[in-house]
Amino acid sequence: MADPRRAKLAIIDPHTDLPVDLAKSAVVVGLMIAGIVLRFEPMPTKMAGAAFIFVSVLLLVIWGKGLDRRRERRERALRAKLGDRPYPIRGYVDWLVADRPVTAVKLKRDIDHASLDSVTPGATWSDARTAIVAIPPKSLGNGLVGGDDAALVELLDRLAPIADHVDEIELRNE
Repeated sequence: MADPRRAKLAIIDPHTDLPVDLAKSAVVVGLMIAGIVLRFEPMPTKMAGAAFIFVSVLLLVIWGKGLDRRRERRERALRAKLGDRPYPIRGYVDWLVADRPVTAVKLKRDIDHASLDSVTPGATWSDARTAIVAIPPKSLGNGLVGGDDAALVELLDRLAPIADHVDEIELRNE
């Protein structure tokens, strides 16, 4: 069975490098196997095997760093939809693929609940400094649902008057 999270991520971020990643993996595995086989041969072929193993490990490190940078670029591109906010927003990508997306607004200090309730009607309070705001999921297609980024941006814009009281926004799946 297909992983629903992957299917949702493919809909949200359609840029896939899977063929390139598979080709890179085949190169590394091929070099590693060649190196291991050559290590059982007499000298100087044995040294060529060591070189193949070294090159395969080096490629793993280089391509692994590239994968990290690519993930960071995609995360920044997705987060750019939210705009600049004076507080951190955590868990955005996981929230986008959540079946039941929930937003927790964590405050720096106690404030009058009515001031937050005026900008986020329907919020429930899990404690004195954390308001839980449920944003209904949107359809992503293929029978899948996920977080509604437009509704989240709308919520964040409504929080602008009390932004100096917000410590962080935690996005999660309930």
